[in-house]
Amino acid sequence: MANLGNCPVTADEASTATAQLAAVHVFMTAVDDTLLRTSLTDHDATAATMLRCLASGLLRLPSRRGPAVSVADELTGALDPLHVGTVRESTLPIRATAVEGTYPDSGADHVLLWSETGRVLGTLTGPGEQDTLFARGSRFRVLGVARRGTASVGMLRELPADGTIPSREKLTAGWDTALLYRLRAVLDLPPATTPGDVCDSSG
Repeated sequence: MANLGNCPVTADEASTATAQLAAVHVFMTAVDDTLLRTSLTDHDATAATMLRCLASGLLRLPSRRGPAVSVADELTGALDPLHVGTVRESTLPIRATAVEGTYPDSGADHVLLWSETGRVLGTLTGPGEQDTLFARGSRFRVLGVARRGTASVGMLRELPADGTIPSREKLTAGWDTALLYRLRAVLDLPPATTPGDVCDSSG
């Protein structure tokens, strides 16, 4: 794993902010999720410090409300209609790419998220790279599953941080229906790379 250094909290607000935002940049550009997960399992102090620092850094960034695409393995496990209505909680921060006008389609299985608090990274990541980050512990409800070309796509909604989780029965009674239609419409956007047809199987 990358050398993440320390994340000091000092009387110098500028230095503290720089260290916290540097942790966000390092996570986006130099951290492998598998290695980070192993480090946390091994109670690695450096990894824990980096995540605390990153969490503080995210609070300094503006949030984005709207659709985003992610290939995070914690969420792509939701690509089965049997998971509709279930909630997935991230054990690591979730990287994503905002959807703005065209669909950032890699051809791989992925999730299409509706963001409520995903943070806008701006210059903390490179051009054309993932530009949105969700905090560790973010929770997402599976609204449906579709296909775009050869890729399976899970349609997920970020849930409120206050712990409110509407029941599966409320989903079938109409909760989240309007948002699911919006995500289906996003799937119809033209691709940023190569064309892909959508075959919806979310019911």
